[in-house]
Amino acid sequence: ASTNISGSISGENVSLNWNQITSASLDGYKVMYSFSDSTPVYGESGCDYKYWITDASTTSCTIDVNEFSEHASGSTCYFSITVLYNGHAVKQAGNVISFTKP
Repeated sequence: ASTNISGSISGENVSLNWNQITSASLDGYKVMYSFSDSTPVYGESGCDYKYWITDASTTSCTIDVNEFSEHASGSTCYFSITVLYNGHAVKQAGNVISFTKP
């Protein structure tokens, strides 16, 4: 299964939320972002991950946009969650949301 991500931006913080995966073969969630790829997926060029979450019950995170200091205000950042299964043999990306850096 893939995740369904939603989010909001308040001030300088992006809050992301996603649905929980309950599969026994789940390795964890990669919180992906990219300023150049509109469909960030773990393992693809131009995509980075902010967090590697191995607790299946964790379904949210907050990211301070100031951590992206190398990108100018007005830049669009794309976020998604890649779910990894079976020792990372299977990766499944969810939907993408985007925000404009304040």
